[in-house]
Amino acid sequence: MDDMLNDLGDYIAGKAGEVVIAWEVLFGELSIVTTRDGLNSLMKLLRDDSNCLLKVLVDITATDYPERVERFEIVYNLLSLSHNHRARVKVLTDENTPVPSIVPLFSAAGWFEREVWDMFGIFFSGHPDLR
Repeated sequence: MDDMLNDLGDYIAGKAGEVVIAWEVLFGELSIVTTRDGLNSLMKLLRDDSNCLLKVLVDITATDYPERVERFEIVYNLLSLSHNHRARVKVLTDENTPVPSIVPLFSAAGWFEREVWDMFGIFFSGHPDLR
């Protein structure tokens, strides 16, 4: 399984280019770090590419590392039912810089982004309703 995920990580990094900052296979899941600006293009690639088909957004959460300049790590957990694998996408931000909303790509993101907004105060630009 790890060999398949390593191959997938290489494939995604090659297709996405500079949008992928880093990736690794950890605990049987592919973990990808991306930029705020590249988040939507990476998520579209992961959802639509026939080698990925990560069409299920399981959840979005965040972690706060107050000692870091970009203290928040937003984590998107994805599942491919077609290929039976999971991926985790991470993007970093600070308390003042918004993260682009992925609601246009995954409608379920609406509730998850609202929860992250409520719990951490992370703003999602382009979100249809953060109240």
